[in-house]
Amino acid sequence: MPTRFALARTTVTLNEETLRDGEQTAGVTFLRDDKVVIAQQIAAALPGCIINSGYPPISQAEFEAVRAVARSVSGAQVECAGRATREDFSLCYRAVADAEMPRVSFWFPISRLMLDSRLGMSQAEALDRAVDLVNFGRDLVGERAGIDVALADVSHTPETDLVVEACQRLSAAGADMIVICDTVGRMLPDEVSDLVRRLVAGAPEAGICFHAHHDLGNGTANSIAALRAGARAVATAVNGLGERAGMPPTEEVVANLLLRRDAHGLNLKADSTALLPLSRLVAQRSGITPHANKPVVGSSVLRRETGTQIDWMQRDRRTFQVITPEFLGVEKIEIVVGKMNSQESFALSLAERGIHLSADDLRRAFDGLKELTGRQHTVSEADLRRLVGMA
Repeated sequence: MPTRFALARTTVTLNEETLRDGEQTAGVTFLRDDKVVIAQQIAAALPGCIINSGYPPISQAEFEAVRAVARSVSGAQVECAGRATREDFSLCYRAVADAEMPRVSFWFPISRLMLDSRLGMSQAEALDRAVDLVNFGRDLVGERAGIDVALADVSHTPETDLVVEACQRLSAAGADMIVICDTVGRMLPDEVSDLVRRLVAGAPEAGICFHAHHDLGNGTANSIAALRAGARAVATAVNGLGERAGMPPTEEVVANLLLRRDAHGLNLKADSTALLPLSRLVAQRSGITPHANKPVVGSSVLRRETGTQIDWMQRDRRTFQVITPEFLGVEKIEIVVGKMNSQESFALSLAERGIHLSADDLRRAFDGLKELTGRQHTVSEADLRRLVGMA
């Protein structure tokens, strides 16, 4: 099977990083079985995507976990990452060699800031070494595996011509995808658009992937900007896991691409009804539950209390809802009993419980609700039964 990173112009994919960058979330560890079951669900939700399954050089246990993912996943590309050395590259290839569609990635810093602070080499020397490693890797894997190269700290690299040259040379040497990393999450959407357009124009044969971080809250917007500017892939992680403030959440990028295709005209293979189960699985295995107001998969997304909104939505749900129950594969929007209810929305919530009151009884119960919510934060089911005279 060919592994060169070739997609139709309007087709994009995700470099799904939950099991690699996502595991860099402080305190999160995925064991082998965690990685296998999460990878299988990612593959089901995002057919054909790239699943970066881990970093084999860190331990034998990690090597075995990555190899288990490679042997158990179908319908997606399985990748792993290492440093820019021949030893790491060879180890990574051994870990994913049994995958249906294996890929190996390595990273190297391209900014003077990173190179000067630790490695003591010039940008030209670093690029030469990376090109040499791609040549080595292509000789090793032939066309059996894809090769991806991540350019770290591009956002601290004002020498855009150098980044263009890197994309050109790495692609010519045999790299399938060049990952452009906003390593510290400092870029703005217009900066991302400008950079990606220059790279696509200067290195049209290179498959550009943009790797954002969420430190300033721009990760999702930057990823969409990159795709609209011509990137062929973006890196994401379920629930926004990742180092520091995390990565662009997979579910947010998917929802943007599917629900706003009218604006960007890009195609992504994805099953939106798999997003919520995937989010819950990753939350369970990572120990980190998304905030209630987290976009797409937060518990409040399909819950409503405010009477005005509920009343409008009874006439046309589009007035106050873009993420629908059908999109996520759930039955309905939950109406919550509380301070913000109107009498009409209160009646709807009662009807969902099989409770139907006369006009006078409904008015009395609603007045009781308003009095109750003036002195306590929430309304329990026991409170509700008392309000309607069922306690």
